Amino acid sequence: MWYKWFRLSVELKKPTIVSGKEHFFIAHENISCFASPIINYDGKTIGIIDASTTICQENNTPGFSETCTRSMKQNYF
Repeated sequence: MWYKWFRLSVELKKPTIVSGKEHFFIAHENISCFASPIINYDGKTIGIIDASTTICQENNTPGFSETCTRSMKQNYF
């Protein structure tokens, strides 16, 4: 399934957040989803780091997913 935050991240080529009522489905109102693209040396998105959490636990999640992405870029490209 192609999730909204994945698509935003791929199209914008930067980390994105979809939180709470921004989700399409009411059942996902209590979660926040973070996506950070992994972009290769040609500028092509080759993967996504995805981290989802309940809204009350979201404080460190964006930083964690961006740190993972940065580490992968430094070690592999």
